[in-house]
Amino acid sequence: CLAESARGAEGAHYDIEVVLHADVPSAALLFGESQGRVVLSCHPDHAEMISAVARKHGVPCQRIGIVGAEGGQFVLRTMEVSLKAPIADLAEVYYDAIPKLMHAPADRD
Repeated sequence: CLAESARGAEGAHYDIEVVLHADVPSAALLFGESQGRVVLSCHPDHAEMISAVARKHGVPCQRIGIVGAEGGQFVLRTMEVSLKAPIADLAEVYYDAIPKLMHAPADRD
C-alpha cells in the first residue's frame, strides 16, 4: 500500500520515508492483509487534527512517515528490514509484473 501510494496522480513519484515499529514480525507488518490498519496521507498542517479525531473515537493512530517532493526515493525501515529504492522502479514492478508474466515463454520442463 505504501509503495503503491508513492505513485501520485499523473504518474508523479514522491519521496516517501516510512519507519514502522510494532510488536509484529516484519513480514506480517509489511505484507499482512488484515483489516486492522489504514494508511492515510494528509497535508502536514492537518496531521494533528487527524490524530485528535482518532483519539476522540478510541482509534490508535501514529505517524509513520513523510511524503516529500516529487522525484524520488521510497525509504522504509522496520526493526528488521531496511529498503531504499527509486519509486519509478517500484511503480514499474507494480504495473508491469503481471503483463510481463503473461507474455513470458512457457516453461516446458
